[in-house]
Amino acid sequence: SGRYLVFIRPSEFYRAPFAKWLEEAQKFGAEIFYGLPAGQVKELESGLMEKQPVPQEGCQVMADILSKGGELPIGCVLFHKDFLIKNRLTFSEDYSCGYQEAFLYQCLLYVRERIYFGGYDCRREPLYQNLGDSRIKEFACFERVDALAEIRDMMKNCGAGNKKLVELMEHQRLPSAVLECVETLLKSGRGYNAISRYVQKHGYYQLLKSGHSTGSSLRKKIFVWKKLPWMYQPSGTKKGETK
Repeated sequence: SGRYLVFIRPSEFYRAPFAKWLEEAQKFGAEIFYGLPAGQVKELESGLMEKQPVPQEGCQVMADILSKGGELPIGCVLFHKDFLIKNRLTFSEDYSCGYQEAFLYQCLLYVRERIYFGGYDCRREPLYQNLGDSRIKEFACFERVDALAEIRDMMKNCGAGNKKLVELMEHQRLPSAVLECVETLLKSGRGYNAISRYVQKHGYYQLLKSGHSTGSSLRKKIFVWKKLPWMYQPSGTKKGETK
């Protein structure tokens, strides 16, 4: 019908029942329809999934994502074209990393009670395993942090009703994103000193702050990186595996 759009990343391919998603999205008049496998959604956001699609409030969905972590792959999402046009929602051309995550958050800020989840088989298959490695060596992964910081500022401008979202973004998602970049660079062979200097020079150090919404594991990671960066151990690695 041309009323719904789906965006596919060039590095990934999705095996998904788009026709079924489209049928249900049109049936419920969804502005956003997430066609994720039930297991993934329940792991990411317990309570959002039902046997039949039910409407969700965008800010609540975002709060669950920010507090519990995980991601919502953009290739498994249908967007109503009129919704995007009406709210002037577009991808940022300023970033090569993090643009899809920022776009999804931006959409969630605008949608009210017309976001639906449907549990159907959806498999994401990477096509190009090494896509982006050259950018990682140039610290471009931190562009994701810049994109998330813009979403935080947008939350603040939307009014006091987003206070909880701002808290979650500042004390959970942003510091987590900074440290994920740190870990990516450590695993690629970058040294602690070079990464630490970059984080300090470009203002990312100031984003490493904790609050009431910061998980205990992340709080510990923040402390170690700020006080003893050479002892920081990336997730999934053993002591001595990084330089």
